[in-house]
Amino acid sequence: MLTRSALLQPTIDLLSGAERAAFVAARWREQFAYIERHRVAYWQARFRDHRVDEHAFDRLPPLTREELRDLSPWAFVPDDVRTQLRRAYGTSGTTGRPLSFFWTDGDWNAMADTFARMIERDRPAGEVIALNGYHQGHVAGQVYHSAIGRIGGVSIPRHYLFDDEAATLDQLRMFRCNTIILAERSDLLKNGKTIVALLQHSPKFFAELGIRWWLGSTSTFTAETRRIARDQGVTAITNLYGSAEFGALAVSCRVEPTHYHTAMGHAFVEIVDAQGRHVRSGERGRVVVSLLSSLDARGELAPRAGSQLLRIDNSDEATYIDEPCACGLASPRLHGIARRKR
Repeated sequence: MLTRSALLQPTIDLLSGAERAAFVAARWREQFAYIERHRVAYWQARFRDHRVDEHAFDRLPPLTREELRDLSPWAFVPDDVRTQLRRAYGTSGTTGRPLSFFWTDGDWNAMADTFARMIERDRPAGEVIALNGYHQGHVAGQVYHSAIGRIGGVSIPRHYLFDDEAATLDQLRMFRCNTIILAERSDLLKNGKTIVALLQHSPKFFAELGIRWWLGSTSTFTAETRRIARDQGVTAITNLYGSAEFGALAVSCRVEPTHYHTAMGHAFVEIVDAQGRHVRSGERGRVVVSLLSSLDARGELAPRAGSQLLRIDNSDEATYIDEPCACGLASPRLHGIARRKR
């Protein structure tokens, strides 16, 4: 059985297609049994309606955000697990009623270990002192904090009073940060909270402050901003794809940065057609995600215990690529990620 240390090892991203399929099948069987054992009524009824069993995961129709909004957040949580819940995070930047989801410590550790493994390949040599510019009440801010610690760095939360470009740069100087965790741009008004805003304020800030690593979570980093960062001495650029419901789901390829290698660990990412069937390599479809792993007290893989999220339509589209990659990773890739209305 994979242990927590295994989720941090790069070998998990080198599994063959058959090995990946076996891993996911094992996780699904355990998650199905967990839901039946803990009598999660919503999923039990859905399983019956669609003849889903431990061997027929793909019979489960993807669940849309609109359907999620019509349900209580507690509908997805086993009643006898409520006292074990330790975290709750909600969606933001979305239309309609925000969605909220719960995590146990084990659930969180599985995601944080997966996330840390995904970014460690890009980690520059030497110490990592990161200014974490993501809101600490959002899943992204907290999972970056956990993952940076797991790879031996320190994550400094951006202080709420540092709410403009000059103040953000002052905080970078104060802590002598060599890493910045910040989105490239945003459709929202976020003074001092995007890389574009900082470059407009101080066009050479990467070089002047000695930033070596830039991490962020958006559907794309533009080639022009990546070029500016590289020209100013940034040696590693890591772009993550994910969402508030699931955390990190894929990481940008080191060779082709517009491609994203899917995570293997806490989540299972599918690209499906209109009928909910997984597309073939090179085909485009909807991004559908299941959370299938937690970690028990011994650090071994266990079924997810908090919000049971199975085949959830992430309101995104992407092209699925499952063929050899020049970067050396064997995990499937997503390309051309496009946000649909949320």
